[in-house]
Amino acid sequence: MAVGDGPWAPELPVHLSFKPNISGSVSLWSTALENYLRKGKVAGQVTYVTVWHEPENDLDESWMASASNFRRALNEVTRICRKLTAEGVGKFYSAPVMMTYTLNPSSGRDIEDWLDLSLVDYDIIAWDPYPNDHGYIHAINATVDMDATTHADNIVAAMEYSDSVGKPWSIAEMGTARFHSEMGSLGVSSYTSTDRANYMVEFANFVSGLSSPPVYVCLFTFGECNIDEDPEKTAMNAIIAG
Repeated sequence: MAVGDGPWAPELPVHLSFKPNISGSVSLWSTALENYLRKGKVAGQVTYVTVWHEPENDLDESWMASASNFRRALNEVTRICRKLTAEGVGKFYSAPVMMTYTLNPSSGRDIEDWLDLSLVDYDIIAWDPYPNDHGYIHAINATVDMDATTHADNIVAAMEYSDSVGKPWSIAEMGTARFHSEMGSLGVSSYTSTDRANYMVEFANFVSGLSSPPVYVCLFTFGECNIDEDPEKTAMNAIIAG
């Protein structure tokens, strides 16, 4: 697949993320999800399914409200994924999407509140490894926000946690923005299209060289993170081509 092609094709995996009201019974949305996943599937197509991405950042949302509500919803998604896979509808995997920031001790969070395998089951852990509040990333080892962690630090932390619980992992969302005035507050004085393309290649080389590489990587491509011109398009097509 080249940048600019349509995103839906039988040979391409799909990552589906949705945010239902999980404060009540799973019956409020479970059947609708199962019916939706049955539609238009190609035999063997892989679909990763996420309920309420980055739940640890949304405890104030009434539709989510608690870690226990999230675990109940995730268990239901896992049940549906495994049922449909067993029936041969396609290959479905439950994939909670978590923030790598939650792994940072200074966050005050405990990832086990959400992913404790004695309380919840899932197939793969997907991570959003942004190293700062704004998603402005310009170098794999650049120190930015969040207590002097780098993008590399956060990616390795995600890999190590996933390995420790015996689960494969992925990068569900990673983006690199075009130069923006707020980047100046992070110490970035200049960031050209060539710089951005070079970073994308640096990132791809880094994750592919890890001892346990991610199963897949999704790049956020919207607004200032879009990839619709060269040299970024050429760099991304080269990465996809391997």
